[in-house]
Formats: sequence, C-alpha cells, structure tokens
Amino acid sequence: MSDAFDALTAANEKGPFILFGSSMGGLLVRSYAASHRVAGYVTSNQPGTSAEWGRYVRRLETPAQRGEDDAWAFGGNNEHIDVNDVSRAIEVEGPPEIPHIIMISTERYQCPGAGACGPLYPAYVAASRAAADAGVRGSLRIIDGDHDLYVTNLDAVVAAIDEVANNSSSRH
Repeated sequence: MSDAFDALTAANEKGPFILFGSSMGGLLVRSYAASHRVAGYVTSNQPGTSAEWGRYVRRLETPAQRGEDDAWAFGGNNEHIDVNDVSRAIEVEGPPEIPHIIMISTERYQCPGAGACGPLYPAYVAASRAAADAGVRGSLRIIDGDHDLYVTNLDAVVAAIDEVANNSSSRH
C-alpha cells in the first residue's frame, strides 16, 4: 500500500484519497485507512479481521475448515499476507470515522467460490456487517456477482465509490 502512496506523492497528487480494495486488498485498505489520512474506502469481498471472522464464522467451521483458515491467516494465502498482523493493525487503530462501504457477493457466488455455504454464509454476512458498522459512517452491500465484483458488477463498485466520495468531508 505504501508503494501506491509513494507513487502518488511522486506525481504531486495531494489527496486525501478514496481507496478501493478487493479480497485481501480490502483488508489492506482497511488497515491503511485506520492509520493514515484518507477520505473514505470501499472493499469488495474482504475477508474481515481475525476478530470479526472468529466472532461469527469460526465457531461454525469444521475442524478441517479451521485448520485451512489458520494456515491461510498465517500467510498461506495467494498474497502471503499474515492476516493476523493486518488485523491487529486495524484493531489497534480502531475504525476510522470516514465513509466506507463493505461489499460482498451473494451466497450463490460465495458458496462455490469461497465455500461460504449454508450456515457459513449468514456468518460471513455478519462478519462483513461488523466491518461495515465499525465507525459511524459505514454500510454493507450484498451484490450479485462473483468474488471479483469489480469485473462482474463494475457498475455497483463504481456507484459505491461515487457514494463514498460524495459523502466524504474532503469534498468541502
């Protein structure tokens, strides 16, 4: 994330900025927004912090699913990011008081893609709602589209970014 801001600084772009992150990038966006000055953010199918996931989803997982989640959270994911470290950064800083929208896919897309089926999907929604409700200026959107909402439902993503920008105090 710092590389992106280094590039913006080098280009004399001042900000503050509206951030967008998908999947693990959404968790990184939340971490960056918690500790830096940004105007708002939108995430798409971000996994939630360790605490959010643990509070709602973990208790419903089978032992095998918990083992897979543990390995994934400690860096056994495609991005090799330690979710627990990123989660701690978000939790230490607390939620930023900026507009934000957490977007997730409907169950018909989450079930086959992420295995969030049956009782796991409502728990995933609850964890995402907890992320959206952090602070006072957030909301949750459940969008029809696969994991990469910016591909399968770009209009909804753009509308969310526009809404956050329009509700941002940086416009004034």
